[in-house]
Amino acid sequence: MNRKNKKVIAVSAMVSLIFIILILLVASGENLNSDRGKTASVAKYKKLSLFKNCSDSKMSEDDCLRMAVEQEAVKVGKVDYCDGLPDEAVVRECRLKVAVSNSLKNNNTTECTKLDTGLAKECKEKVFGLMALKGLNENTCQKIESETVREDCLRAVYYGRALKNKDKALCDKVGPDLDKKMCVSEVEAAIKTEKEQNNI
Repeated sequence: MNRKNKKVIAVSAMVSLIFIILILLVASGENLNSDRGKTASVAKYKKLSLFKNCSDSKMSEDDCLRMAVEQEAVKVGKVDYCDGLPDEAVVRECRLKVAVSNSLKNNNTTECTKLDTGLAKECKEKVFGLMALKGLNENTCQKIESETVREDCLRAVYYGRALKNKDKALCDKVGPDLDKKMCVSEVEAAIKTEKEQNNI
């Protein structure tokens, strides 16, 4: 075999290899495009100033990215900002935080209903719980489906109201004895502090 034939065979083999690689790339094009979208999203988020600030800390790059994206998503109020995160559980948690934040701003649970069923229920429970604590209103706790979460909400409202009103009697509604004792102790400390400030 002469040199010219060897070159032709080498070029032909190379062209065949390139052709096979192209076929494989085209065949897996859908996967490449979806990964490319995620990579582009991640790259976009790495430009966030918050990411740049925390990437200098001891926090891992993944945690830093998650935190930066969650805060940006909450800030702009868009759950789809979360979709570029690499882990599905992190995406769900991010979407939940955005929906809760938006719902609290709007003083309703409309944003929660836009999430999938399981996440929507959790979102509503968080929103109603936070709204109840903010207003110290046990009626808002009654909107929570889960009995356990509803009872926790009521205890927290009574605890908050006892402290706000400096009313030890409300501590009886707080729950277990240890919680009641802690509530009474904090109410007594608040009363004592108020008396000291009035005597100044």
